[in-house]
Amino acid sequence: MTPFLGYKTVTLLPYDTQPMGITGSVLVFDTSTASFLLSMDGGEYFQIRAGWSINLGDGTFSRLIFQNPTGAAITIGFYVGNAAMAYASQATILTVKDPATYVKAGAVQINAGATLQYNGTDGANVRKQIVVTNLDAALDLDVLDQAGNPCGLVFARSAWTIGTSGLVQLKNNQAAPLAIRVAEIFYA
Repeated sequence: MTPFLGYKTVTLLPYDTQPMGITGSVLVFDTSTASFLLSMDGGEYFQIRAGWSINLGDGTFSRLIFQNPTGAAITIGFYVGNAAMAYASQATILTVKDPATYVKAGAVQINAGATLQYNGTDGANVRKQIVVTNLDAALDLDVLDQAGNPCGLVFARSAWTIGTSGLVQLKNNQAAPLAIRVAEIFYA
């Protein structure tokens, strides 16, 4: 048997049924504006849509019946043939890699009532994330937003992290100094 491949289109009006005399063993439904029903050689109808394919292997069909079960017209585009087919999508596949980063860290002591500011930049590089660790065994550390409003609390012997390039302020509202560690992750 000589291999063949053809492309056909059919437009079904609302609730329309259209038979098509065509012989083949492979169908690949390329486009359709909605799901539709298909019968092969007078068999039972089944629902199908764009992206589906049928490969009967050594079997063949000689008549297709398309049926529109909806109140809107449906246009269908499909390949028909007698040899196996494959479809290579033209979709763009993006591979995203996180940008390079580096860590700038240090241990600091904040005196009672003092506030430290971390502005989110290191030269021309912008911060991705900040991690604040409170090393004190009993006292908590306040985190303030750009306006000086409390927005977080670093409990004793715990860490606090946020992804931000904005100003972060750390305030010791305690009566004693606090030992902390601050790690800022910057985009390289």
